[in-house]
Amino acid sequence: MKLDNDLRLMATELQDAELLARIAGGDLIAIEAKYHYNCLSAYKSKYRSMQRAEHDPCSHEVEIIKAQSDLFAYIEDNVSIFSGLRSYMICYNSY
Repeated sequence: MKLDNDLRLMATELQDAELLARIAGGDLIAIEAKYHYNCLSAYKSKYRSMQRAEHDPCSHEVEIIKAQSDLFAYIEDNVSIFSGLRSYMICYNSY
C-alpha cells in the first residue's frame, strides 16, 4: 500500500499524466500493476532530482537571472520598435 501512495504522490508532483491515467483504476494490487525494479528505481531518482532542484537555491537564482535576461531583451526589442515608430511618425507628420 505504501508503494501505491508513494507512486501516486511522485506521479502527481512530476505531473506525469500518462502514469496517473494508467494507475487511476484503483490501487496497484487491484489493477494488477507490474513494474520492473530498474524502472521504479529510475522513476524514484527522477522524483528526487526534481525535489533537489526545487530546494536548491542556485537553481532558483539561475531561473531569476534567465527571467531578468528575457525581460530585458523584451524591453529592448519593444523600446526600439516604439522609438522607430515614434521617429517615423515625427518624420511623417512634418511633411
